[in-house]
Amino acid sequence: VPTLLPKTPRKHPLTRRVSPPPYTLNNITQTQERWTPLHSASSAGHTNVVASLLAFGASPNAANTNGQRACHYAASKGHLEVLKKLKHAGADCDVSDKTGATPVHRAASCGNVDVIEFLVNECEGVNLESKNLIGQTPLIVACEAGQNEAVLRLARLGADPDAVDDERNGAATLAPKLLPVLRAIKQGDDGA
Repeated sequence: VPTLLPKTPRKHPLTRRVSPPPYTLNNITQTQERWTPLHSASSAGHTNVVASLLAFGASPNAANTNGQRACHYAASKGHLEVLKKLKHAGADCDVSDKTGATPVHRAASCGNVDVIEFLVNECEGVNLESKNLIGQTPLIVACEAGQNEAVLRLARLGADPDAVDDERNGAATLAPKLLPVLRAIKQGDDGA
């Protein structure tokens, strides 16, 4: 009895298996700057998405082309809960990007005092005197950005109010109205 079925089954062209592209959570790119999904979620403050990405293996220390990590974006945007998730997953919270800016620099420039407080008190090795490529400490960055509350918080946390950048700018030139309070903080009077 002849059979109507072919000896080797033919595959329909629409049902053949195609190998997935070699993407991982750490190399899917959003832009030319090599943002990972974790960079995007951290910048947007999507704490649950950040937690899921980390749970599925996203690297908390993946850098974009500018050397920025997810913690840089969470710090600058004031996303404290995201920063806590990143720290818990092993993120380096004192890493410098290609401009020399750390997450504390980024938080200081935007006046995110709760983030500054967290980074200094909860993250190991955060250096308040680290300088970016133009010699600015986080306190000087906050002065230049007009973030007076951040300047005072940094000083209370131990940042040197007399620090100057490569152009000899510091609190005295960038935030002269704060000098009396900064001097009082430096002398041990909280100034609060």
